[in-house]
Amino acid sequence: MRLEHKLSLILFIAFVAVITLIFTISLTRFAKAGKESQYEIGKSMAEVRSEEVKSFLEKKIIELKTLERNILAIKYLNDKDKAEIISKLLYAISDQPVVSDIYVTFDRGAYFGADKTDTDRFFSIEAFLKESGERTMILEPNDSVGAADEWYHGPKLTGKLHLTEPYEWRYPSETRVRKMFTLSAPIAADGKFIGMVGVDLQLDLLRKHLFDKMIDDKKGAYAVLVSNGGLMAAHPREDLTLGELGEDMDAAERQALKDAVKKGEYRQFDKRRRAVQHCSNRGEANQIRS
Repeated sequence: MRLEHKLSLILFIAFVAVITLIFTISLTRFAKAGKESQYEIGKSMAEVRSEEVKSFLEKKIIELKTLERNILAIKYLNDKDKAEIISKLLYAISDQPVVSDIYVTFDRGAYFGADKTDTDRFFSIEAFLKESGERTMILEPNDSVGAADEWYHGPKLTGKLHLTEPYEWRYPSETRVRKMFTLSAPIAADGKFIGMVGVDLQLDLLRKHLFDKMIDDKKGAYAVLVSNGGLMAAHPREDLTLGELGEDMDAAERQALKDAVKKGEYRQFDKRRRAVQHCSNRGEANQIRS
C-alpha cells in the first residue's frame, strides 16, 4: 500500500486517545429532562458505543499479532512454502466486511532470500478486495515504499503498532478513490525488525458495519468516529467523512474540542449559535467520550 497522497500519520498509542464517539442530542427531544440528565444519558450512550468500537479494533490487533507469530513460526521454511502459507493466512483474514487490503512487507533478504526480490528492496504479499468485490492475492517485489510512508517506517522505528489518520487512496489499476485508515504492526526476529503486517480498513464499509446501528432516532442521537487529529472517520452523513471536527465552530471552541479528544476527556457544548443546513437555529448538546 503506497500512500503518496496520504494525510499526516500518527503513532498508535491507545484506543481511547485515537477513537472518539460524539453523540449529538436534540435538546427539543429532551424538553422534559434537565441538562444534567441529558448529559448523563449522552455520556452513558457514548460509553457503550465506544466499547463496541474499541472491541472491534482490539480484534484487528489480535489478528495482526497472531499473523506476526505465525510468520515467525515458519521463518526457517523454504521461500516457496513460506509464501504459500502466508498467502493462505492473509486470504483467510481478509474475508471480512471492513477489510479492503491486508498485507505483509519485508526488507530484502530479511525473511525471504535476497534473490526472491531481484533488485527490489522489499517484497510484499497481500490479499486485496477489488472494486468488483472479488478478493485476490498479490505476491510481488516492491520498491515503492517511500521514506515518508509511515505505515511501514512507523512500526520499524518505534517497534509498536501504528495507526494512520484517515486518508483517501486509489489503489493501482483502479479508478475509484477509497477513504480508509491503516493499522500496521512490526515483525521482529531476534530483536531485529524484518518487516511489517498491515490492514487497510475502508471507512464506508466500517460505517455500515458498525455505525449505522448506532443511530438512535427516538433519542435524536448518533455516533461519530473521530481521529486523534480531529478528522471525522465515520459520520451518518457520508459527505462529512474526512471533514474536520468542529469546523462549524469558532476557532477557540474547535481547539478546545480537539484538545479534549486527544486527552480522552468528556466535553459538553451548545451549538445554538450556529446555523446548520439541516437544523438551522436548533439547539444541540454534544457529549464526547474519547
